[in-house]
Amino acid sequence: MLAGCVAADITGPCDDGNACTTGEDCNLGTCTGGRLVLCDDGNACTLDSCNPGAGCVYASRPNGVACGAGDPAMCIERTCSSGTCTTSSTCEAGQVCCGGDTCASSMLAC
Repeated sequence: MLAGCVAADITGPCDDGNACTTGEDCNLGTCTGGRLVLCDDGNACTLDSCNPGAGCVYASRPNGVACGAGDPAMCIERTCSSGTCTTSSTCEAGQVCCGGDTCASSMLAC
C-alpha cells in the first residue's frame, strides 16, 4: 500500500462472476455468499443444468424418452421429440384399445 492510502472494506451486493449464483454480498473485502440459481424450465424433455460462465442450460433429452402420463388402455403414449413432449397413438391394426374399440389400421387413433 502506498503511503497515505487507506484501504476500506466495501460492503453490499457484489457479483462473484459465477452465473450459477445470485445474491452475493461483500464480506471483509471478499464477494461471498450467493444462493444457487434454480435452472428449471418446467419442460420434462430437457435436462436442466447451470454453466458458471453462461448460466442456465436446457439440453434436449433423447427422442423417445417418456415425458408424461400416457394411457396404455387408450393406446396413448407421451414421449420427447426434439425437446418437446408429444402425444402419439400406439394403436396397431386389430389391437383392442381406445376403451374397447379395435384399431382399423396400423398406428391410427381409434
